[in-house]
Amino acid sequence: MELVLLLLVIGVMVLVGGVFAKLGDAIKLPTIAGILIGGIVLGTIGRQLNIEWLTPDKLMSIPLYKIIYVLVLSPIGFLLTKDVRLSAMKSNFKSSILIALIEIVITFSIVFSVMRVFGMSMSEAIILGIIGCGTSVATIIMVMQDLEEKIKARLLPTMFMNLVLVLLIFGIVKNLLAGSGGIATPFIIMTTSLIYGIVSGFILLLLVRKIRGEVAPLIYTLICTILLLVGSKLLTIDLLVTLTVGGITFVNMMIKKMPQKFVVMEQEFKKIINVCILCFMVDLGMKLNVMLLTNFSILVISIAYTASRIASRRIGYKTGSMLVKDNRNDVSMLGKLMLPQAGLALTFIAFAYKDGLVSEQTLSMVLATMLITEILGLIIARNTVVKRINELAS
Repeated sequence: MELVLLLLVIGVMVLVGGVFAKLGDAIKLPTIAGILIGGIVLGTIGRQLNIEWLTPDKLMSIPLYKIIYVLVLSPIGFLLTKDVRLSAMKSNFKSSILIALIEIVITFSIVFSVMRVFGMSMSEAIILGIIGCGTSVATIIMVMQDLEEKIKARLLPTMFMNLVLVLLIFGIVKNLLAGSGGIATPFIIMTTSLIYGIVSGFILLLLVRKIRGEVAPLIYTLICTILLLVGSKLLTIDLLVTLTVGGITFVNMMIKKMPQKFVVMEQEFKKIINVCILCFMVDLGMKLNVMLLTNFSILVISIAYTASRIASRRIGYKTGSMLVKDNRNDVSMLGKLMLPQAGLALTFIAFAYKDGLVSEQTLSMVLATMLITEILGLIIARNTVVKRINELAS
C-alpha cells in the first residue's frame, strides 16, 4: 500500500511539473520557470492540506533512499558545467577574481545594511548579506544556450569564482554562528571535495569515452552514483552537491572538444535535472508559510530585500567590470545575465534554516522573493540572449 501511495505521489508531482512547464512555454516563460512555480505551488498546497509529498524526510523512510537521492543528483554537475573551460579560467582569472570580490563586498554591504535598518537580527542580516552574493551557475547556463562562445568565456569564469568564494564565506560564517566548527573547516572540506572530485572525474572520463553513445548517460550516472556514495563516507550528505559540481566541473573544463556522446548525454540529463529541480522546489514549498507574507512589515522587508539584492549585484558587477576595463556593451548585457541567481540562495537559506540560524519568517520571505527574482531574472536573461543572437545574425 505504501509503495502504491509513493508511486501515486511521484506521478502527481511529475504531472504537475509537466503541466506548469507547458503553461510556462504557452505564456513565453522559460520552461524552468514553469517548473519552479509548479514546485512551489504543489509544496504550498501540501503544507496547507497536510499532504506529505516526496521531500527528503519522506525519502529517508524509503529503503536505499541514499542511493536514490544520489542517483538523481549525479548528472547535475555535468549539465551545469558543460560549458566551463580551463582555458577560459586561465585567461580570465585575474579579472574574474577581482569582479567577484568587488561584487561580494558591495552586495554584502548593501543587503546587510538594509536588513539591519529594517530591524533584522545581526546573525540573520549577515546570512542574508552573504546569500545575496551567490551566483547560481545553473540558471545562467540554462538561459545562455546558443550564445556565442566568447561571451561565455567572459561570464562563466566570473560566476565560478563568485560561487567558490561565497561557498567558502558561507561555510565559515555558518560554522561560527552555529558553533559547529572553526574557520579552517570549510577550506578543508572544499579542498577534500575538489581533490576527490578531480580523481573521480578522471575515472568517469576514461570509462565513459569507452562506452557506446546510447548507453553513456546511464553508465555515467551509475558510475557517478557509486563515486558520490563513496565520497559521502568522507564528507556529509549536504556536501554531495559540492562534490558533484566541484569535481565534474574540473573534468568538463579539461575536455577540449565535446564528443557527440556528451551532446547525447546532455539531452538525456535535462529531463533528470528538471525532475530534481521540481523535487527541490516542492520541498521548499512545504517550508513556505504563505500566511506570514500577509504581514505588512514582512512584505515591506521582502520588497526591500529583493530590491537591494538586485541593485547591489548590478552595481557590484558593473564596478568590477569598469576596473578591469570590460567593454561597456558586454558589461550591460552580462549584468542582465547575472540576474537569475536564486538557486544558490535557496540552497543556502535552506541550510541556514535547518541549522536554526534564521527564523521561519525569514525563510518564507526569502523563498517567496527568490522565486519572483528567479522567474523575472530568467525572462530578462533569455530576452537578452535572444536579442544578442539576433544582433549577431543580422
